[in-house]
Amino acid sequence: MTTDERIDAIAKTLEQTTGVVAALAGTVAAHDRQIGENSRQIGALTASVAELKATTADLARQWQAYLTRVPPQ
Repeated sequence: MTTDERIDAIAKTLEQTTGVVAALAGTVAAHDRQIGENSRQIGALTASVAELKATTADLARQWQAYLTRVPPQ
């Protein structure tokens, strides 16, 4: 194999590697966006659960207060 053939083979391999790296970079960027969206959804879900816990606790207090006022039968 001549020097020119080796240089051509190296250049072709480098072009292929560049293509693979570019595709990988795009995939990583898309994955990062997806992770960000999932994090936002998890944050919203966590806030909803906290709100539900607070509402449930308040409802339990109200129910207990109501039962305390109802005379025994």
